[in-house]
This record gives sequence, C-alpha cells and structure tokens, in this order.
Amino acid sequence: MPNEDIVKGYQLEKDQFIEVTKEELEELALESTRTIEIDEFVDRTEIDPRYLIRPYYLVPDGKVGHDAFAVIGETIREMDKVAIGRLVLTNREHIIALEPLDKGLMGTLRQVAIAPDQVRDPFEKNVPGIGVGRDGCRTPMQWSAAPHGGFSELTPWLPLADDFAHENVVNLEADERSILSLYKALINLRKKWPELVTGDYVPMAAEEDLLLYRRQGSEGSVVIALNLGAEPVSLASDARRNCFQP
Repeated sequence: MPNEDIVKGYQLEKDQFIEVTKEELEELALESTRTIEIDEFVDRTEIDPRYLIRPYYLVPDGKVGHDAFAVIGETIREMDKVAIGRLVLTNREHIIALEPLDKGLMGTLRQVAIAPDQVRDPFEKNVPGIGVGRDGCRTPMQWSAAPHGGFSELTPWLPLADDFAHENVVNLEADERSILSLYKALINLRKKWPELVTGDYVPMAAEEDLLLYRRQGSEGSVVIALNLGAEPVSLASDARRNCFQP
C-alpha cells in the first residue's frame, strides 16, 4: 500500500475508527522543556524491575545545568535512594528513575503498573503484553492523600500509583528537606543572584571531595562550594569570603 494511502486513527469500538490528521497530532504533542522534574526519592527495592525500560545517560547542557546536576547527584548519593522524576521525550511525558553515574545521571524510564482491565491506550489493547502502551506514563498527578489523589472527585481515567497516599505534593510541601522544597529554594536563589543564571562558569582548585567554582557576572561573582563527600570539608578563608551559603 502506498504511504499516501496510510492514515492514523483512534479506535472507538470494534470496526469504528476516527481518522487523526498529522496537524491534529502536532497540536497534541508535548514540547520538551529540556528539564527533569523530580517528584520523590525511593529505595531501590521499591521499584519493580518489570516496569523499568530503556536506560539513558544524562549530562548537564552547558554551565546553567551544571549546578543542578551536582546538587541532585550528591543528594541521591547521600540519601542512598533513587530519584523519581518526569521528563518529555519524543513529545510524550515519561516517568524516569535517576541514579548518579560518573559526572552525570543514569535515567531509566519507569511506568506505573496498569491492570489489564484498566488499559486505555489503543497500542496496548491491540498488542498487549509487550510494553508498547503509554498509560503507565500518563497517570494522574498525585496532589494529596485525598481520594483519587486530589486529582478529581470522580474515578480518573487511569489509576494512581500505589504510593499516592504518602508521595504527593502536600507532603512534599510540608517537608523542608523534600526535593520540592529544594527546587523552590534553588529557584529563589537564581532569582536573587543573576550570576547563577548568566554568569560564566570558572572552576577553582579544591581538595578532597569539595567541588569549588565561581559564577562570574558583569557586576559581581558568586563562589559556590559543594561538598560531594560524607564528611565535613574546610574551605579556605579567601574563597569563603565570596562563597554563597544556602
């Protein structure tokens, strides 16, 4: 069959389809923000390997992402957990499990378990059991421990993850050590210190597990010291004078 005679569609019921045009699909596509939104930290034993698929090696995109990668990587190492986040790949949002690896992060795509009678994605319905469905990446946002995760007063189209009662936005906001609180604090710092956004990245000599660098702007600079080890590290007085402390 010639390519020009092939169309895409959505199955409503047996032998009944709605044709979907290329333009309509482009309007529905998610635009990548080139960022990862981290929602929670979990023990490795909590992740069922049956729902882990393609691994990716992630590195920061230039100097702006360097700070965030350093903080996130060290936080994951310190907690000895796996970070669970969301990112957009190929115009779809995916759940991803993150672990530090060398100077970057190893991300493994993860999906929420969907029972056969709860499947909605036509790909999974038409070819079940081989992991082509997308439902596990599109479950409702877990806003609170309320019924249906505070997402809806009615039963949502897809089920929530089993951990929504304790892994939700309300609990993250109440925990000053949560990843959500950390993100808010870092965003406020970037608003307060323009050097953290547009300043040049200037590495500085440091010993042991200390990562030391300066963000040099047109009107000033900020020295950032990150302790990547488990033990306290001393900082020389000349560097400490200009060092930002969150």
